[in-house]
Amino acid sequence: MFFLLVAFVLGSGVSAQEVVASKSGAPGTWQELGTITVKSELNHDDVVLAGFAEYRSIKLKAVDAPVKIVNMNVIWFDGKVDRLNVKFDLPAGTESRVIDLKGGRTTKKIRRVTIWYQNDSTVAIGVAKVTLLGMK
Repeated sequence: MFFLLVAFVLGSGVSAQEVVASKSGAPGTWQELGTITVKSELNHDDVVLAGFAEYRSIKLKAVDAPVKIVNMNVIWFDGKVDRLNVKFDLPAGTESRVIDLKGGRTTKKIRRVTIWYQNDSTVAIGVAKVTLLGMK
């Protein structure tokens, strides 16, 4: 039992993913789905959603410092991947354009969103954050 507890504690610290419970909220309102910390000049991280909420649109917000978004993938609960091929230069405090998610799928339940980013070279690593927002 002690071994399992140690393995869980040690294993949980190596993940670059943030698991976020789906938010309850009225359709048509933006909800925060998760925030990642920009860790290096060029890297990627996942925001993993737990729950069964369906989203029709997403957008990103730069927090505390500018950040460049170089790509995004949406991975759905049915295993399909939408490669969004987006590029945004986001000054601190600004948001990207709204990204409408593809229709015609059996589910709009997001499993995770992978965000590739690039830190501004004038900003210290760990200062910039990116928040993923979703609209039901």
